Amino acid sequence: MKIDAKITMLFRHDGMDIEIHDDDADVTFCKIHLTQEQTCQALSRLSHTTIDLCEVHALDVVGKKREYDTLEFLFEDHGFYNGRGKRAYEEAQKVCPAGWEASGYFGSQGSFFQKDGKQYASCTIYRWVDK
Repeated sequence: MKIDAKITMLFRHDGMDIEIHDDDADVTFCKIHLTQEQTCQALSRLSHTTIDLCEVHALDVVGKKREYDTLEFLFEDHGFYNGRGKRAYEEAQKVCPAGWEASGYFGSQGSFFQKDGKQYASCTIYRWVDK
């Protein structure tokens, strides 16, 4: 499978961190850490250099396209601001269309609003689809 990938190489005092990101899926799916010695070995073209740490995740969405949309839903605030974002996220999970995931971020100005005398909440939803 061919993907639209980007690589980041960060040199640090204790070695080097490498991240590989799938732009279409909008996910960093591989993180690698090399010690100073391993970094020098890899840069000197030593084949099969041992890796100090390698983490991979979200492989099920690599090669797919991430789509975004907005979800607006009725949300009775009752004037309690403590835990409002958590309550809104729980409600978003209930009303989110099948196959979509709610972002859970309710910190923007438009996250809570009134329309036609009723209280609403809004968040971004996303899903991954085949290209």
